[in-house]
Amino acid sequence: MVRLSGEKQKLKMKMENKDLRKYLLQTKEIYGDQLYINKTDYQDKNMLTLDQYYHSIKDCLKCPLGNSRTNFVFGSGNYKADIVFVGEAPGLNEDLEGMPFVGRSGKLLDKILAAINLTRNDIYILNVIKCRPPDNRNPNTEEMLLVNKEYSLKWPNISKKKEAINFS
Repeated sequence: MVRLSGEKQKLKMKMENKDLRKYLLQTKEIYGDQLYINKTDYQDKNMLTLDQYYHSIKDCLKCPLGNSRTNFVFGSGNYKADIVFVGEAPGLNEDLEGMPFVGRSGKLLDKILAAINLTRNDIYILNVIKCRPPDNRNPNTEEMLLVNKEYSLKWPNISKKKEAINFS
Protein backbone atom coordinates (compact mmCIF):
# COMPACT_ATOMS: atom_id res chain seq x y z
CA MET A 1 0.00 0.00 0.00
CA VAL A 2 1.35 3.42 -0.96
CA ARG A 3 1.17 6.16 1.65
CA LEU A 4 0.36 9.61 0.35
CA SER A 5 2.05 12.75 1.61
CA GLY A 6 -0.04 15.19 3.64
CA GLU A 7 -0.72 17.49 0.68
CA LYS A 8 -1.54 14.60 -1.66
CA GLN A 9 -3.85 13.11 0.97
CA LYS A 10 -5.69 16.44 1.34
CA LEU A 11 -6.01 16.72 -2.46
CA LYS A 12 -7.34 13.16 -2.67
CA MET A 13 -9.94 13.85 0.04
CA LYS A 14 -10.92 17.10 -1.68
CA MET A 15 -11.46 15.21 -4.98
CA GLU A 16 -13.48 12.49 -3.23
CA ASN A 17 -15.65 15.16 -1.56
CA LYS A 18 -16.08 16.90 -4.92
CA ASP A 19 -17.19 13.60 -6.52
CA LEU A 20 -19.58 12.91 -3.65
CA ARG A 21 -21.02 16.43 -3.89
CA LYS A 22 -21.51 16.02 -7.65
CA TYR A 23 -23.26 12.69 -7.13
CA LEU A 24 -25.55 14.09 -4.44
CA LEU A 25 -26.43 17.13 -6.58
CA GLN A 26 -27.30 14.84 -9.52
CA THR A 27 -29.38 12.65 -7.23
CA LYS A 28 -31.19 15.72 -5.89
CA GLU A 29 -31.84 16.89 -9.46
CA ILE A 30 -33.43 13.54 -10.30
CA TYR A 31 -35.26 12.67 -7.07
CA GLY A 32 -35.80 15.99 -5.33
CA ASP A 33 -34.84 17.12 -1.85
CA GLN A 34 -35.63 13.90 0.02
CA LEU A 35 -32.87 11.33 0.61
CA TYR A 36 -34.16 7.84 1.37
CA ILE A 37 -31.76 5.75 3.41
CA ASN A 38 -33.74 2.54 3.93
CA LYS A 39 -37.10 1.00 3.23
CA THR A 40 -38.83 2.50 6.24
CA ASP A 41 -37.92 6.02 5.13
CA TYR A 42 -39.99 5.85 1.95
CA GLN A 43 -43.50 4.44 2.00
CA ASP A 44 -45.41 6.28 -0.69
CA LYS A 45 -49.16 5.82 -0.96
CA ASN A 46 -48.75 6.35 -4.70
CA MET A 47 -46.48 3.30 -5.08
CA LEU A 48 -47.74 1.18 -7.95
CA THR A 49 -47.99 -2.58 -8.21
CA LEU A 50 -45.67 -4.09 -10.80
CA ASP A 51 -48.57 -4.63 -13.19
CA GLN A 52 -49.81 -1.05 -12.72
CA TYR A 53 -46.29 0.26 -13.24
CA TYR A 54 -45.85 -1.76 -16.44
CA HIS A 55 -49.14 -0.50 -17.88
CA SER A 56 -48.36 3.09 -16.88
CA ILE A 57 -45.11 3.17 -18.87
CA LYS A 58 -45.34 0.56 -21.66
CA ASP A 59 -46.70 3.04 -24.20
CA CYS A 60 -44.60 6.02 -23.10
CA LEU A 61 -43.64 8.42 -25.87
CA LYS A 62 -42.31 11.27 -23.70
CA CYS A 63 -38.92 11.06 -25.40
CA PRO A 64 -37.96 10.04 -28.96
CA LEU A 65 -36.81 6.58 -27.84
CA GLY A 66 -40.43 5.41 -27.65
CA ASN A 67 -40.85 6.02 -31.37
CA SER A 68 -37.66 4.21 -32.39
CA ARG A 69 -37.99 1.00 -30.36
CA THR A 70 -39.07 -2.35 -31.72
CA ASN A 71 -40.19 -3.64 -28.32
CA PHE A 72 -40.61 -2.14 -24.89
CA VAL A 73 -38.13 -3.91 -22.59
CA PHE A 74 -39.57 -4.01 -19.08
CA GLY A 75 -37.82 -6.48 -16.79
CA SER A 76 -37.68 -10.16 -16.00
CA GLY A 77 -37.19 -12.55 -13.14
CA ASN A 78 -38.42 -12.37 -9.59
CA TYR A 79 -39.22 -8.75 -8.86
CA LYS A 80 -39.37 -9.54 -5.15
CA ALA A 81 -35.79 -10.87 -5.19
CA ASP A 82 -33.18 -9.29 -2.95
CA ILE A 83 -30.73 -9.05 -5.87
CA VAL A 84 -31.44 -6.73 -8.80
CA PHE A 85 -29.27 -6.33 -11.89
CA VAL A 86 -29.66 -2.90 -13.47
CA GLY A 87 -28.48 -2.17 -16.99
CA GLU A 88 -28.42 1.15 -18.75
CA ALA A 89 -30.61 0.48 -21.80
CA PRO A 90 -31.65 -2.41 -24.04
CA GLY A 91 -29.33 -3.45 -26.85
CA LEU A 92 -30.30 -4.85 -30.25
CA ASN A 93 -31.17 -8.37 -29.01
CA GLU A 94 -33.13 -7.02 -26.07
CA ASP A 95 -35.08 -4.69 -28.35
CA LEU A 96 -35.89 -7.56 -30.74
CA GLU A 97 -36.99 -9.97 -27.99
CA GLY A 98 -38.49 -7.49 -25.51
CA MET A 99 -36.46 -8.98 -22.63
CA PRO A 100 -33.42 -7.59 -20.79
CA PHE A 101 -29.97 -9.22 -21.03
CA VAL A 102 -30.64 -11.78 -23.76
CA GLY A 103 -27.63 -11.14 -26.00
CA ARG A 104 -24.00 -11.97 -25.29
CA SER A 105 -24.15 -10.16 -21.96
CA GLY A 106 -27.18 -12.23 -21.03
CA LYS A 107 -25.40 -15.49 -21.83
CA LEU A 108 -22.48 -14.37 -19.66
CA LEU A 109 -24.87 -13.38 -16.87
CA ASP A 110 -26.50 -16.83 -17.04
CA LYS A 111 -23.07 -18.48 -16.65
CA ILE A 112 -22.17 -16.24 -13.71
CA LEU A 113 -25.49 -16.98 -12.02
CA ALA A 114 -25.07 -20.73 -12.57
CA ALA A 115 -21.59 -20.57 -11.04
CA ILE A 116 -23.12 -19.22 -7.81
CA ASN A 117 -26.13 -21.56 -7.93
CA LEU A 118 -28.65 -18.93 -8.99
CA THR A 119 -30.98 -18.60 -11.96
CA ARG A 120 -32.87 -15.68 -13.45
CA ASN A 121 -35.79 -16.73 -11.25
CA ASP A 122 -33.69 -15.84 -8.18
CA ILE A 123 -32.98 -12.27 -9.29
CA TYR A 124 -34.67 -9.38 -11.08
CA ILE A 125 -33.17 -7.80 -14.19
CA LEU A 126 -34.10 -4.43 -15.63
CA ASN A 127 -32.71 -1.46 -17.50
CA VAL A 128 -32.99 2.16 -16.46
CA ILE A 129 -34.20 3.02 -19.98
CA LYS A 130 -36.85 0.67 -21.37
CA CYS A 131 -36.33 1.54 -25.05
CA ARG A 132 -33.24 0.97 -27.20
CA PRO A 133 -31.43 4.15 -28.21
CA PRO A 134 -30.76 4.41 -31.97
CA ASP A 135 -27.48 2.86 -33.18
CA ASN A 136 -27.03 1.36 -29.70
CA ARG A 137 -25.74 4.69 -28.40
CA ASN A 138 -25.73 5.45 -24.70
CA PRO A 139 -28.89 7.14 -23.46
CA ASN A 140 -28.35 10.88 -23.13
CA THR A 141 -28.73 12.77 -19.87
CA GLU A 142 -32.14 14.16 -20.82
CA GLU A 143 -33.52 10.67 -21.48
CA MET A 144 -32.07 9.28 -18.24
CA LEU A 145 -33.39 12.19 -16.18
CA LEU A 146 -36.85 11.94 -17.73
CA VAL A 147 -37.15 8.24 -17.02
CA ASN A 148 -35.82 8.56 -13.48
CA LYS A 149 -37.95 11.57 -12.60
CA GLU A 150 -41.13 10.24 -14.18
CA TYR A 151 -41.05 6.63 -13.16
CA SER A 152 -38.37 5.28 -10.85
CA LEU A 153 -39.88 6.26 -7.49
CA LYS A 154 -43.19 4.67 -8.49
CA TRP A 155 -41.56 1.33 -9.22
CA PRO A 156 -42.76 -1.16 -6.63
CA ASN A 157 -40.19 -2.59 -4.26
CA ILE A 158 -37.19 -0.73 -5.76
CA SER A 159 -36.37 1.03 -2.50
CA LYS A 160 -36.47 -2.28 -0.63
CA LYS A 161 -33.74 -4.10 -2.56
CA LYS A 162 -30.80 -5.34 -0.53
CA GLU A 163 -28.33 -5.58 -3.41
CA ALA A 164 -28.48 -3.71 -6.70
CA ILE A 165 -25.78 -4.52 -9.22
CA ASN A 166 -25.43 -1.67 -11.68
CA PHE A 167 -24.13 -2.50 -15.16
CA SER A 168 -24.44 1.08 -16.43
